[in-house]
Amino acid sequence: MPAKRLAKSVATQFGIELRNARSVAKLTQQVLAERADIDPVFVSLLENGHRQPSLTVLLNLDRVLGLDAGELARRVAQALHDSADTTRPKGTPRRR
Repeated sequence: MPAKRLAKSVATQFGIELRNARSVAKLTQQVLAERADIDPVFVSLLENGHRQPSLTVLLNLDRVLGLDAGELARRVAQALHDSADTTRPKGTPRRR
């Protein structure tokens, strides 16, 4: 996958995972932003796949959402891995 497309896929999937985790935690974007010390508009941009977080923001989001450090990133990686497996034609080896 070209780097630009991969970056878009990562940003989009991160937004999905962040929104899901926030929903499970029953937090609004505003409350999540306040507790993670980021702007609420940035939370919206993240959830809509328009921005990617720094490592510091990622770890703060994990903490506020009650997740292990790096959990959101792990979920994104797993979803992208699973997606690659389902979009690859049967019998085609996975690229490394």
